[in-house]
Amino acid sequence: MGESMSPGLTSRQQIDVMLKFAVSCHFLLPLQVKYLGSCHPDVARTNYDLALAINALLSRSPKSLFESKDFFSSFGKCQRMEA
Repeated sequence: MGESMSPGLTSRQQIDVMLKFAVSCHFLLPLQVKYLGSCHPDVARTNYDLALAINALLSRSPKSLFESKDFFSSFGKCQRMEA
């Protein structure tokens, strides 16, 4: 995910964008499941996007991820969400 971001962004800006993306996916997922069902392709894509964002943040700046939101506060929570 981070490799395809604009080269004009600083590393901190890239991390902030990835954090906002991960949080958006986290809040979008339950809505999609409720209205579309758990087997819908859009739900699968949101799960995939969330996993990619968490993986990228764990690789680049785990401290930023853990400090951002309560639901990302530990490696275990992120690992369960990513799976």
